[in-house]
Amino acid sequence: MRNTKIGTEYIENRFDFPVLINNVSMVEIKGKWITKINYNKFSDTVLKQLIIKDSFLIGNEIKFIRTKFEMNLDYFVKRFYVSHQAVIKWENTKNSPTKMSWETEKDIRLFIYNKLTEKGFLELYNKLEKKQIIKQFKILN
Repeated sequence: MRNTKIGTEYIENRFDFPVLINNVSMVEIKGKWITKINYNKFSDTVLKQLIIKDSFLIGNEIKFIRTKFEMNLDYFVKRFYVSHQAVIKWENTKNSPTKMSWETEKDIRLFIYNKLTEKGFLELYNKLEKKQIIKQFKILN
């Protein structure tokens, strides 16, 4: 039987940015303490926290969001109406704020919420998203 304990505070860096976890189950393997975490569920929890965090998103969080939702650079650019250079610049800020416009950051946060939620918000968000596409189509023609 392996030794187990509850870690009162643990900093997880698996996503390339620090996430503080309180009261995490840990198991000792070959003399090292390892967290007992379902990383699929944990990544969803991290995404939920990114939606509501008080500070601006950082570059590594943008990269995490993009990769978690399996969005290549081209898809991300088209989805959020930004340039390739902007996304590369944001991701290169690593652990510093991206300095993107609040409108874009808000859209990214609402996108995450939309993907993780099955409430009435989903229908409204999709309608608003389609309006933006239609609006852009009209502008281009």
